Amino acid sequence: HAVLVPDQLVLTDDESALLRDYVSAGGALIAAYRCGMRDADGAEVSPTFLREVCGVEPVRFADYSVGYISGLRFDVDAPDAPLVFRSPGGAGAPVAIPALECRPISAEVLADLEHPIYERTREHFYAANNPPPAGPSGFGAAFLNRLGDGAAVYFPFDLFRFFQLDSYPPLRNIAIALLDRIAPVQEAFVDAPAQVEVVLRERAGARLLHLINYANSRFGRGFSPVVVEDLIPVHGIPVQVRGEARTVLQRPGGRPLAFSVADGCTSFLLPRLDAHTIIELQLDHA
Repeated sequence: HAVLVPDQLVLTDDESALLRDYVSAGGALIAAYRCGMRDADGAEVSPTFLREVCGVEPVRFADYSVGYISGLRFDVDAPDAPLVFRSPGGAGAPVAIPALECRPISAEVLADLEHPIYERTREHFYAANNPPPAGPSGFGAAFLNRLGDGAAVYFPFDLFRFFQLDSYPPLRNIAIALLDRIAPVQEAFVDAPAQVEVVLRERAGARLLHLINYANSRFGRGFSPVVVEDLIPVHGIPVQVRGEARTVLQRPGGRPLAFSVADGCTSFLLPRLDAHTIIELQLDHA
């Protein structure tokens, strides 16, 4: 299990304390960007959450609309080169989502933040939309803070939104690699392409695994889905769910799927996913 806190600008003192206690008791947490930096009225407040839970001290916002992640100190499926993230908009647009320059207090730095050699503007030459990186800035791009029996990962830029904007796989892979590091026990593992959304629910002793295929759907301005009618199915999806099942059925229709049980988990292969399916696992203890 893990809690994700993606750019939660407003966090009350009580909410920060609850999250701190959760991590200290053995929980896993991934946070990104400006968490807890303002109150409900929009006023700046002391960044208690970033200091006490994430173990970092925010210094200032960067002056650039583009940033790079480099010097990764963990294994991840990503190119061996600086990895870009960027604000939306063309050259000369206001810097909407700059990175937050942070120094570690108790956290371990897992990656470096690089700035570009200059900010892209209409007056300044630039190529391929993004100016090249200028080298490590002295600030971190990913942090790991051990707190009690648990751990928190912090990204000082809006990683989740940048992935939503650009669908850049290395950003997703970085988040997954660090999630696996702090929360190695997974309730469900589905080896499917990124367009497959997975939701696991539990009801009356059964586990219900929803799989939704968003192939040929894209998100335009405001993230409104633009759907293309020709749906591309996904074939042969390996799945593993925690719990020892008596039966595994594909809904609707109740088609039984072959499965195996080992080490407290149930494994099976979903032959084909079109738009949406539900896999019902009746557990042995029910």
